[in-house]
Amino acid sequence: MKLAVDRVMTEGSVFDPELAALAIKQACGDLVEAIFLLRAYRATLNTAKFQEILWEDLKKSFKDTKYRYGVYEEEKCVEAVFDLSKNHMASYNYNLYDGYYCCRVKILESFPPELATEIFVLASHFNNILGYGIVRTNTHEGYVEYVLKNDYVTNVIFPGEMQELLLRHYRVSLDLYDAFQKLVTDREEPAFIIADFLVEYERRRGQ
Repeated sequence: MKLAVDRVMTEGSVFDPELAALAIKQACGDLVEAIFLLRAYRATLNTAKFQEILWEDLKKSFKDTKYRYGVYEEEKCVEAVFDLSKNHMASYNYNLYDGYYCCRVKILESFPPELATEIFVLASHFNNILGYGIVRTNTHEGYVEYVLKNDYVTNVIFPGEMQELLLRHYRVSLDLYDAFQKLVTDREEPAFIIADFLVEYERRRGQ
């Protein structure tokens, strides 16, 4: 019975043995149905409870890895350090606020003021073609960041969505970093950078 309860708690992402046991009882021993019942229960909780559950999920997802990270309880934020390229590392922030789970990273920590127009144009091109997330340009402080988020309810109903969003955000950030480096370092035109990006995207889809 303990193994069944553990499985239902893990896959239902509600770590409450009594609720898991009750779900198994209501499902007449059908563990798949019991998992569904726990997920349905998660979806009925209020926003504060959503955040409490998702915060525990987020911390656990990092605890089970070898990532370099720090946890900030008051801000409900996990900050991790990942490679953006062979020679550059960046701080990725994963936090819960205002009903959303948000992933963000600065793909450019600074850029020359004279490139502000080209930076804005390139960011706008990406925002037109990316199916998820947004590239934000802060011309006042001179940085560019990539932000990807979804609402609490999605993450509560689909427990694996948080990790999937993290991975998706990281993969796209690598491409964005490479694209903006072509602009800042190599001074390529935004139109050519986007064209190369689309060619590479189609190549990957074909694999």
